[in-house]
Amino acid sequence: MIRRKVLICLLIALVAFMFLASCKSNRSRQFRTEDFKFCDGERGAEKESFKDSETVWIYFKVKGFKKNENGDIWLQEDLKVRDSSGIVIIDKPNILDLKKEKSKTCNLINTNNYIELSPVVRPGKTTVQITLRDKIGGGSKTIEKTFTILDTVQKPPEVSEPAPIGEVAQEPPDEPIPTGEATQAPPDEPTSTDEATQEPPDEPTPTDEVTQAPPDKPIPAVEVTQAPPVVHKPTATGAGDMQRIKAVLKDDGSIKDVRIAGTWAMANWEQDPGGGYILLHKLDGKWRIMHGGGGEMGAESLFAFGVPPESWTKLNGRKFSPDAVKAALKSGPRWTGMTSKSKMTQDDLNGRGFWELTLMRNEIYAKYGMAFKDPELSAYFNSKKWYKVNPSFNGNMLTKTERSNASFIMGYQKRKKLLY
Repeated sequence: MIRRKVLICLLIALVAFMFLASCKSNRSRQFRTEDFKFCDGERGAEKESFKDSETVWIYFKVKGFKKNENGDIWLQEDLKVRDSSGIVIIDKPNILDLKKEKSKTCNLINTNNYIELSPVVRPGKTTVQITLRDKIGGGSKTIEKTFTILDTVQKPPEVSEPAPIGEVAQEPPDEPIPTGEATQAPPDEPTSTDEATQEPPDEPTPTDEVTQAPPDKPIPAVEVTQAPPVVHKPTATGAGDMQRIKAVLKDDGSIKDVRIAGTWAMANWEQDPGGGYILLHKLDGKWRIMHGGGGEMGAESLFAFGVPPESWTKLNGRKFSPDAVKAALKSGPRWTGMTSKSKMTQDDLNGRGFWELTLMRNEIYAKYGMAFKDPELSAYFNSKKWYKVNPSFNGNMLTKTERSNASFIMGYQKRKKLLY
């Protein structure tokens, strides 16, 4: 009996050993990557945080690829990078197309890529996605890893000033006041009413284009005086615009080319592997940077930032497919997922320029049909199929979360001096 038990135990141990050996053998034959890491230089130290304009080196090992009967190997790699808001800023298929005939290498290849970060890249978690293909063995592997781009913008000190005697200290009001039609007040100037009422501390600040009353008070219908809105006018291009654009960009020789289409311009700068772009617009006679990133700007992004479709081809240097154009023109509100569902944090806003912040904030009101007197904002929202002016618009239509986020974005723009 004892011998039988010993034999059974030995048999079980043998089966377990063979199973583990088989798993290890299968693992060694699987197409895979190992030791994926980010470094601060070629053969540099491993790190997880970088500043804008730095170079990010990517290292990893590839194992388990197959060879054909002649000993040849063939590997391909795609590289994609998404910024902290999920927007693809680099998309390079077949960045690596490695073919080796009669390779004597063992079943291991050390691989590296590098990314030169744009000066206007958005701070926060940045995701690198690499897809590898073994063209001979048929295997495929996708890996993702994130690193952090640090926010290097210094915050100006916030100074609280007491209200003058005879005035009630208050935040800008947070409900728009209709006067027969939806109108707008200039930024930072609350509408005067017959009653000075202090706003509850948690209520948001409105857009530059809306004058609002405190939420718990009825909105006066007649006894309101509104100041005329600040009007930004697009200016026609002319001689010297190329030099002015390069002066705005502080070109140090990295700008590859600049394309101008009407009052819009696209500057492309050198970066290996993806390159990058900076979108500019001429307002009030001055060129201003509206957006920037790595890779190239797709049709949906061009439309989201207000570039008219007739300028897309000239700015981008190539035609978009009819499907891409159709999808862009049908796209809905771009920032709703961030502004309507939950309270925003500073990480949601870091790295965004004045124009994106302005569109994000005003989109909250546009969804409910607020009319805009500013020609740029009016033209922008009137180009969207989802936008319809509502003559009965008032700020009570917004949810509490949307009011809070509108106020938060406005406060951020003031602190960072990014008002439109």
